[in-house]
Amino acid sequence: MARKMPTCLARVTGNPLDDNRRELDPMRRPVMIRGAALAWFFAALTFLVFPTGTRPNRPTLALGGHRLGEKLSNFKARLPSAVCHRASDGAAADKSGKTSDVSENSGVVGCCVDDPAQVSALSSFKILFVGKCSVSARFNQERLTKLRYVVDASSIDLLLPTLTKVYGPVTQDSVNEDNVSDSLSIDRIAGWSDGNEVLNLTLTTLRGDILNRDPSLSKGRHEVKFIIMCLYNQKMEAMK
Repeated sequence: MARKMPTCLARVTGNPLDDNRRELDPMRRPVMIRGAALAWFFAALTFLVFPTGTRPNRPTLALGGHRLGEKLSNFKARLPSAVCHRASDGAAADKSGKTSDVSENSGVVGCCVDDPAQVSALSSFKILFVGKCSVSARFNQERLTKLRYVVDASSIDLLLPTLTKVYGPVTQDSVNEDNVSDSLSIDRIAGWSDGNEVLNLTLTTLRGDILNRDPSLSKGRHEVKFIIMCLYNQKMEAMK
C-alpha cells in the first residue's frame, strides 16, 4: 500500500505554522537549512503512516520531556523564551519577540524556542538551528499536537539504545535509497506509534549547493547528516 510522505519534514520557512502555507522566495532569505527544496522536504515528514496500535505497559511517547496534549500554558512555563503566535498571524514568530503573544483560546498556535540553555536541556545531542527556529511546536485548542527539533547526529543507531529502553523495539524502521534532490536525501526513518501518537527519527543528508552556502554548517565537509526528531498527533496533522 502506498504511503504518504511524512510531516515532520515540515516546511522550514522560519514559521512553525508554515507547514500548510506557500513556500517563501528562497532568494529573500539566507540559507541555513532553509532553501526551497528543504521547505518542501520538511513539509512532507509528518505524513509517514505508522502502524497503529499500543504496546501494553509502554510509557506515553514523549520528546524532550514533553508529551502530546500538554497545555500551552505549561509549555511556556517550562520554556519561558518560547515565542508564539496564532495561525492567522502573517508574521513569523522569531526570537526578536516582535510578534505579539497569544491567548490560550486562539485555536492553532505555533511556537519557536531558541534560548540556548532551554534548547540544550531538551536533548543530550546538540540541537541545530533550523530555519528560524531551533525547536518548533504546534498547539490546537491549547494542546500540543507536534514538537520538532533537529539533532547533530550521523546515525539513528546512536539514539536508539536510550529510547528502546523506554519504548521497546521500534514499530517502524525503513531505509530509503531515493534522494529528494541532488542536495537532499532521507536515508532512514525509525520510530514508534501509539494510536494516533507518533515519535519518529529521520536521518537526513545535506550536500551540494545548499550545504556549500552555509560554511558554519559544512565546515569543509562535502555532506552533513542530521536527525529530525518529531513527536506528533497523526490524526491532527492529517487534518491540516
